[in-house]
Amino acid sequence: SHQDVDIMIDDVQTDQTANQTGVTYTGVPTIFRHALSKISGFTFNLHKDYAKGYTQTGSYANGDVVFILKSIEIKNMPQKGTYSNLMPSESNIGAWTDVDGVHDYTWYRGDGDGITIPYSTSDPLPVKANGLSPYSELYLLPQLYPADGGPSLEITYTKRTYSGPDTYLETPITASVSFYDLFASTGHRLVINKNLTFNIVFNIDANLITRAPDQQAWDSGDFKIEF
Repeated sequence: SHQDVDIMIDDVQTDQTANQTGVTYTGVPTIFRHALSKISGFTFNLHKDYAKGYTQTGSYANGDVVFILKSIEIKNMPQKGTYSNLMPSESNIGAWTDVDGVHDYTWYRGDGDGITIPYSTSDPLPVKANGLSPYSELYLLPQLYPADGGPSLEITYTKRTYSGPDTYLETPITASVSFYDLFASTGHRLVINKNLTFNIVFNIDANLITRAPDQQAWDSGDFKIEF
């Protein structure tokens, strides 16, 4: 739960009975891994151009819809546990047990009007962490997520529907998805040494869609989620 503390594990490879000599080393080969995982970023996009091509030099028309991001929250995340790995290898990376100690984290909270999400299929809008200050990433304790009462990702935003250039109706919306559902394709579990980025897509043409995560090594990773 200390966001200024990273943990790295150096495991001796299995089946080594003596030091090995290579071009640049003499010793027992080791495997270095982060015992935690992390969220390194959020990006935002629209399913399609709901403002019909509006630019800052144009005017909104009747029926145009704009999305304004208000906050990104990670709720109810257990962040205390015990790490162990009795037989380390490339496939056996160890695990955390006795996980408890729930925390809530604010990745982003908008000042004033928040952030208007532009339409761009090729260049999603990155949203940097301002609620984690002074940190720019969020360390997570890898774990098996429960079906009920577990952690969730919560996005709050405003849906602004125009009836003319300067008239509109604003609807506040909170969308939430559980980490149990986010990690359904990997047995509802986040393992160690993973880097997660979330691509959030606002979509008023369909209900909430959650895509199976592609969990990558610490230096890469991607999610896609549609609201």
